[in-house]
Amino acid sequence: PHLCGDRYSLSRRTASFRGMTLSTTREHLLQATVRGIMRPMADMLHECESAVALKPTVFVTGGGATAAAAAYKQDVLFEGKRFEVRKNSSLIGLAKLACE
Repeated sequence: PHLCGDRYSLSRRTASFRGMTLSTTREHLLQATVRGIMRPMADMLHECESAVALKPTVFVTGGGATAAAAAYKQDVLFEGKRFEVRKNSSLIGLAKLACE
């Protein structure tokens, strides 16, 4: 669902919803959107795993790093991975670099 562009491509992307019925809810549309946004992330993780052995824990950061988002990724999109939220990791990393 590239509703406003795509960070993985320079080409202009578009999106649409198909297969909706009168029983389709807002929650269904939101779930489809979230899955569509996370699918390239899942594909990239699987591609990395084919070249490098990855640890089972994935640390999530940034504005979308919430316990609920991590649980959704773990339960729905990334089977076999454990997601752990790390708050302020950019600031912590900069502080560690500054102290070296």
